[in-house]
Amino acid sequence: ERVQAIATLSRSVDTIPLEYIRSEKEQPAITTFQGSVLEVPAIDINESNETSLVESIKKASEEWGLFQVV
Repeated sequence: ERVQAIATLSRSVDTIPLEYIRSEKEQPAITTFQGSVLEVPAIDINESNETSLVESIKKASEEWGLFQVV
């Protein structure tokens, strides 16, 4: 199925189909990372100051190698 169809279904029944949920032992947070909870930087792309936005992306990329776009 297409991702959009699954997303639409999930909103209408307020759940994710079971075939798309990994078992607890397969979930990445449990199997690949041990320690404290990560606080990945979130970048708001609605930032009106372009210079500030670029600087936030640059900093997150240099320090983390990734970031979440909101």
